Formats: sequence, structure tokens, C-alpha cells
Amino acid sequence: MCLKSIVKANFFVKRIEHILCPICKQDSLKVNGRRERIVLISDGSKTIYLIERLKCEYCGKIHHVLPDFIVPYKRYSRQVIEKIISDDTSELACEDSTIRRIRRWYFELETTLKQAFVACFAKVGQIPTAEPVLKEIVRTLVNSNLWPSTCSAFSSA
Repeated sequence: MCLKSIVKANFFVKRIEHILCPICKQDSLKVNGRRERIVLISDGSKTIYLIERLKCEYCGKIHHVLPDFIVPYKRYSRQVIEKIISDDTSELACEDSTIRRIRRWYFELETTLKQAFVACFAKVGQIPTAEPVLKEIVRTLVNSNLWPSTCSAFSSA
């Protein structure tokens, strides 16, 4: 795959309220620097975002504040992954093996992700009103510390 361009962007989350640590539920998160995160978009170009790192002063865990277009542990943006899942790959600059791998990843986890999503709502006494999209699933599970293979990431709205 030939990358067309590299764009460096700063992504900062302006927090209106305090974020609780998803591990210990304490209001003790402090800024602990930033790190670069590369995201590939549909035309094959990549953008480098500066993602804020937060450290819990109570339990010592480090968390990252992710924008809602980043799926944890995936190189491609959420929009690209949604197109791949919905079989709309005509305008994507992805190799066929990447498309197959992303589809396999999602469909192997789909039931688990949706059940965890419903469980998060049930925990607060609510029922989701419609079939969740990937954006809602990612944000809900990451913020509830239930995303597979991760213990510390936040997805902003």
C-alpha cells in the first residue's frame, strides 16, 4: 500500500467534568503527557494524532483519551472499519488481506461486543433502543473498561 500523505494533527480533549478512573472509580486522574497515534483513513493517507495520557494517582494505571474515530488497537479509523464491516470497500485503499482480517476480527467478536454493550446499559437500568453501531459500542465498552484486550482507554464523544 502506498501512503499518499502524512498529516500531523493535535487532538486535545477539553474536559468539562472530571473523568473517573475506570479501574478504581476514583477522581484522581492527572495529565501524564501525550503520545503519538497513527490512524489510516480511507484514501490510504495517515494522520498522526497526539493522544493525551492520564495517570491515576490512586491505582497508578495509565489511561489514554481516545477520540471516537479511533478503535483501540486498530490502525484504521472507525469509519474505514465500519465500511469494511458493511461490505462497502470499493473506495478504500486497503489490501484484500487487511479487509479479510478486519472482517474476521469483527465477526468473531460481534456477539461478545453487543452483549457487553447491552450489559453496560442493564447495569444502569436501561435498555438500548436500537441496534448499536460500532461507534457506540466502542465508546461504551472502552469507557466501562470492558473492551477486549485493554484495561485503560477512554473514548470521547
